[in-house]
Amino acid sequence: MKRIKFILPVLALGMLSFTMHSCSKSDGYTTPATVDTTSDHKVSIQASQFSPASLTMLIGTKVTWTNMDAGTHSVVSDDATSFSSGNISTGASFSFTPAALGTYAYHCGIHPSEKGIIYVVNR
Repeated sequence: MKRIKFILPVLALGMLSFTMHSCSKSDGYTTPATVDTTSDHKVSIQASQFSPASLTMLIGTKVTWTNMDAGTHSVVSDDATSFSSGNISTGASFSFTPAALGTYAYHCGIHPSEKGIIYVVNR
């Protein structure tokens, strides 16, 4: 009986993990069901938000943020080590090409309520 009690929590965690990946999560981001297979992804900074705020892309592809707002913005990974754009003035851009699989949550360093997330997956 102890063996069953140990296996059930593992199975439950597996289901929870799958459900969280395919549905809205508590952080407000949604993982798209499909992967964008283009090699150059575009994110606009406009109306004080990132658009799209959520992106699923293949490892080794590039994402470029372009500031379309009148004010200055930045793009900073939440872990503070993966990437940091510095100030991005109106019309300027910043690019990042992830070299590792994973989830890259980010925000504007000037306006911390502006948030986005990148899911980097394999083919």
